[in-house]
Amino acid sequence: MYESYAGMKSAFNLIITNLEKGEEYCVLMVGESLYEKRVISFFQTYHKKRIEKGIRIRLLSNSTYRGVVLKSHKYEGMKIRFTKQKLPIGLFIFRDHVMTVMWGEKPAAFVIKSWRNYGYYKEFFEQLWGNSKI
Repeated sequence: MYESYAGMKSAFNLIITNLEKGEEYCVLMVGESLYEKRVISFFQTYHKKRIEKGIRIRLLSNSTYRGVVLKSHKYEGMKIRFTKQKLPIGLFIFRDHVMTVMWGEKPAAFVIKSWRNYGYYKEFFEQLWGNSKI
């Protein structure tokens, strides 16, 4: 478990260190936290590192957040689609990891390393991706 913004930095570094140039990870993005300046700033810093390493993203967000995602959370190497499906929590699906992320006053991330768990979430993501819109 990772807590605080310092903890979130460590959690997100797992993505950078576990993926190679040209690899991709998948994200289910949610929430009111997308509007928070501190979250926007966090992702600006994180995505600079991700872009430097050449890691790509496919991101799904609820269509409610289309405006803020396209304005403040769209970066190089990122494919974005929107769904009407309500997404319960932020998930980052990469290699054999699934990272659950909660922002807010006390940010926290939980990481499960398991090929089996990864496979289930990746399949779920692919189904949503196939039914979503650009």
